[in-house]
Amino acid sequence: MGIEKEDIVSCKAGDIIKGMPEEACRYYRRYARAAGMSREELGRVESFSVIKNWSYGRILDLGCGLGYLTSYLGACGMDKDRDAISAAGKLYPGTDFYLWDEARFADHSFDTILCYNLLEHLGDKEREVLLERVCGLLKKGGRVIFGYADPYDLSQLIKGFFARSAFFDPTHIHNWTADEFERIVSGRFRILEVKRTSPFTRWLWLGRCLKAEILICCTEKK
Repeated sequence: MGIEKEDIVSCKAGDIIKGMPEEACRYYRRYARAAGMSREELGRVESFSVIKNWSYGRILDLGCGLGYLTSYLGACGMDKDRDAISAAGKLYPGTDFYLWDEARFADHSFDTILCYNLLEHLGDKEREVLLERVCGLLKKGGRVIFGYADPYDLSQLIKGFFARSAFFDPTHIHNWTADEFERIVSGRFRILEVKRTSPFTRWLWLGRCLKAEILICCTEKK
């Protein structure tokens, strides 16, 4: 079954996504609108604003996808999906993007590492490999920022209804509760701050009362 034309935002991002292989196009089309947003519009998204305020120094965005958050943060991006890295490079030619298997960075070379909506896509063993690499790349005293959309929050139901999507994202291997996600992070890192934020971009006014995303700022345990 082909991708419906009206499902893709009519912008540069939409055109690039439409040129992807069908499976990748089906997945990334949900992010086409965000990839077409200006820096000012991205800054009005509460989650992105919080992440930017927490970030400092040299920043690595792991699981960067189409790269709009990477570019907004002035970070470099890394992803295991070659299609996503190719699209991100076309959308943001001034930003550096790397494939997970091909990137070579010196140990402890980043002040901030972002894992936003990433861990839930990984199996337990793959997650441990990633977190081990995070610790190897993070500078002493540096920050790791994790983000996760709580699938049990009312706002996620509303978002799914408007997006005509399933309650649980089928690309997620895990659908943790907010407490479970926090326990996973705290098992490896020392938590500095936790915030609940709104994931909405199109209906920003909903963010005043619906806080579905969990953002955790942390550092390595001593």
